[in-house]
Amino acid sequence: MATGATLRAVRKKIGLKQYELAEKYKISVRTLQDWELEVRIPPDYILNLLLTNIALDFGVDEVTRDTVCRARQTLESED
Repeated sequence: MATGATLRAVRKKIGLKQYELAEKYKISVRTLQDWELEVRIPPDYILNLLLTNIALDFGVDEVTRDTVCRARQTLESED
């Protein structure tokens, strides 16, 4: 799964709109939109921090370990 699709899937799974996720994690809405559409790709460390914080804030049950692992594998394979 591509980085943008993973980020979008995680956001939808936890039930937040783009502006809500952006506000909660201090990201501009435009940046989040660009990441989800893969206009821009977030640095690996930013995506890892974001996904880890989402998992901690919303619980690993809500943000499945599988989704986070797939995102990390995608990042590693892109290197």
